[in-house]
Amino acid sequence: MSDPAKKSDVRIDVDLVAEQFDALDSNTHREALLEAIRSRDVYRKLTEDLREKVEKLEIGLSGPKSQRFKAEENGQLSLAILAQLLGSDPPADADPKALAEQLAAEAEAEAEQAGDADDGKDDETGDPGAHRRPRKPTGRRTAGERIAKATVEIVPDEVKRLGTDAFERIGEERSTTIERRVSSLVEVTVVRPKYKAKTQEAILAVKESRAELGTLPEQEPESWITISARPELPIEHGMAGPGLLANLIVRRFDDHLPYNRLENVYEREGMRLGRSTLYGWLDALRGLFAPLLEAMLMDARTAPYVCTDATGVLVQAPRKCSRGHFWVLVVPGRHVIFAFSRKHNAEAVDELLGDYKGTVVADAHSVFDHLYGADGATEAGCWGHARAYYFKTLASEPEIAQEFLGNLQVMFLLERKFASKSRKQRRQMRATKAKPIVDNHFALCHKYEDTALDGTPLAAAIRYSLNQEVALRRFLTDGRLPATNNISERNLRRQAVGRKNWLFVGSDDGAEVNTTFATLVASCRLQGIEPEAYLRDVLTLLPRWPRKRVLELAPCNWKQTREQPETQQRLEDDLFRSIMGELDVIHPD
Repeated sequence: MSDPAKKSDVRIDVDLVAEQFDALDSNTHREALLEAIRSRDVYRKLTEDLREKVEKLEIGLSGPKSQRFKAEENGQLSLAILAQLLGSDPPADADPKALAEQLAAEAEAEAEQAGDADDGKDDETGDPGAHRRPRKPTGRRTAGERIAKATVEIVPDEVKRLGTDAFERIGEERSTTIERRVSSLVEVTVVRPKYKAKTQEAILAVKESRAELGTLPEQEPESWITISARPELPIEHGMAGPGLLANLIVRRFDDHLPYNRLENVYEREGMRLGRSTLYGWLDALRGLFAPLLEAMLMDARTAPYVCTDATGVLVQAPRKCSRGHFWVLVVPGRHVIFAFSRKHNAEAVDELLGDYKGTVVADAHSVFDHLYGADGATEAGCWGHARAYYFKTLASEPEIAQEFLGNLQVMFLLERKFASKSRKQRRQMRATKAKPIVDNHFALCHKYEDTALDGTPLAAAIRYSLNQEVALRRFLTDGRLPATNNISERNLRRQAVGRKNWLFVGSDDGAEVNTTFATLVASCRLQGIEPEAYLRDVLTLLPRWPRKRVLELAPCNWKQTREQPETQQRLEDDLFRSIMGELDVIHPD
């Protein structure tokens, strides 16, 4: 324990310290002051970051995370000023939705008066309505076409006993129940008998068959043997049929089940399949689907605009998992394409987009900057990212945040109204109604730019908007472009949901397997196609399909390809499809 007496002997010579400070030159004082200012800014930023993390934690523990206005906040919006700016009378109930509906009706009337009536159906990549999340059906559910249906008539006991002659049928009551039969695996044993030709006619028939197949021997054999060709499988000499492989792909990459859970699922259905076996099948199929995915990517690069984004993923390593990145490239109405890269950099972007010259809808990350320029792609910004910054300012500066967000809320509501219109009408409506709102947004940015403190959420929000002003305004002049990049965000959520189950990918090859089948499943969902039925048919067709026509098998073209007589015949000739069809008839339960 220290002696208090010794502490009292310690004296600070204030005069001496003052003399030492006076001896320092002005440059030293200046550097010390600058260092103090830098330290203050660092601590201020740390304080703001901690405050934001606390707010996120509170939201995660006690409330919803969606960026939506509360009903009680709508009354605080400056709707009267906004309505006056747009040349309209403010709605009596001061409701942003009412104002948006009023503005949309005025814009539609103006477009019709100007002769800009609906100019026909938009091309597949030019409809911002394709960016909207499809609404889930409400009300009582009805069975789909693929569900087996059975009708059972229950006759009262007295009618059974006395017969129908004693009664008059005056009506009926119907009720529908959805039941489920146990799914099962089916073991198919293919027997191919060998035959030895005994007659001259049989020998000639075998020779003709061998000649058609190109398997005639160079020398005449002592005896001619014939046997049927081995049924073609997606994995050569494998034991998995197209139906099992399609089911595995959907369970793994649409239901996001890890391999250890899939082991248990198939064991319950009658056969234990090890996780290494399941992964080996998918890895073998990656090469089979490679030409199809390459054709889809090449087709995507010809689209007038694309939407893209990325998210991180862990890659298993001996001591510590490394970090990789999943990318998504969306062509609304056609493709959803996933890719993997080790790094989140310009090289990864080039690998995905190549020398793309169209419009890229993305966030403001620097990895995309090298794409843009006079001879390159055109940048289109995302108002969803811009709006998110202002939601972060609600805690620190709520009044200013609500002014920004109220302005943007009307714009987003208008975009919903415009989504069902033609490309030409959307451009006209945006020019008359959305543009003044955008102008008002940037006017507010300049208004608060000088008074916003550095390092605060408000300063970051304003800086993002002003830096991205040209890109954010791009959607006003092109009716095809969306106002947000939300379609990419929604598709990346597929990987985020799966990541909560399987945590990491086992290797770079495992990540490539993931992106291969996530691409096919997500593209099926985009087209409204049931993925398991699609994959089963494509796994049947792909081994013998002409390579130059492989794009016909992409989900965006599948509905047309499926109806072609050639496709129908190839599917009917498949051995395993016919066996499964017969089993469904023999054992419907």
